[in-house]
Amino acid sequence: MNSTGHSAWRPWPVLLAVLLLTSCASQSVRDRQAVDDMRRQADNQGILQVYTVGNPEAADLIERAREAEAGQDVVTALAMTREALEIEPNDPEYWQYLAELQLLQKDYARARRSAQQSYAMGPQVGQLCYRNWLIIQRAEQALGNGAAAGIAAQRAERCTLKEAQTF
Repeated sequence: MNSTGHSAWRPWPVLLAVLLLTSCASQSVRDRQAVDDMRRQADNQGILQVYTVGNPEAADLIERAREAEAGQDVVTALAMTREALEIEPNDPEYWQYLAELQLLQKDYARARRSAQQSYAMGPQVGQLCYRNWLIIQRAEQALGNGAAAGIAAQRAERCTLKEAQTF
């Protein structure tokens, strides 16, 4: 209170809250850009894409999850993707998409595990393989595992047809 008995308004708490919200918002934008960049990088590699034939109900859930993600509702996208995985637990594309969403949520350890699961179930060459290793690389970087991130980047390069032909 000031000398007149009234509470003095202090701008510092409000200013601090605005700065924190701005920082969080810009970090979310950077995270979104990182995932979008990763997707573009995989798409621009000209790598073979292998598709699975799955359950139409699960495919519909994934489509709706992608729509939710496009509308910035990653929580709903995660829930729908998990539901699709309950229907099709062995679909590597769904595991890979789950890993991307987990990366957006900064759940790096789970993103790494989901990408590893996708890689183990999926093709060891092509775009899905490449995207999985990019996710693992970004997760390892975020977790402070620089050496593991470097190994993951090398593994991503092995997913291209040119590299795969040398096996």
